[in-house]
Amino acid sequence: MPDWNRILVGDRADWVPRNINYYRDIFLLFPVCGLSLAAIFNIFTPESPAYRVYGFKAAACAIVALLLANERLALLLAVNLWIALRTAIVLAVTLNWRMLVMPLIISLGVVFVILRNREDWRASYRSFPKMNILSVCAAVAGVGAAGLILSWLKP
Repeated sequence: MPDWNRILVGDRADWVPRNINYYRDIFLLFPVCGLSLAAIFNIFTPESPAYRVYGFKAAACAIVALLLANERLALLLAVNLWIALRTAIVLAVTLNWRMLVMPLIISLGVVFVILRNREDWRASYRSFPKMNILSVCAAVAGVGAAGLILSWLKP
């Protein structure tokens, strides 16, 4: 019989507060990913000039969120991998090479430069292999914040 209290809440050792920077970076991961993805697609393939302005606003918000993070390099690496993956998927589906190959090349170039030059990089806080309820709450709050910001900026 599964112990639901242990599955949902976790061990008492998991409730020991981690470094606040860890939760801040988990929270900022999804807004930076969502805002930068919206910026890339609306700057390079806008439906109208208003959507291009929306893309620049989303890019500015993504830069501000990136500057608020403690581990900017890890966040930048994750965001560029996410953009490269999403752009490759859209490129494979739509075959719009002229507009979408540039964001793919730029994001893969940034990933290559980061991995090439920062081989010995370590996070300033200890990473934890287990997720706990506070990490999940921070991630869900980040997704909600990204959705609110994107809907607020939309023309």
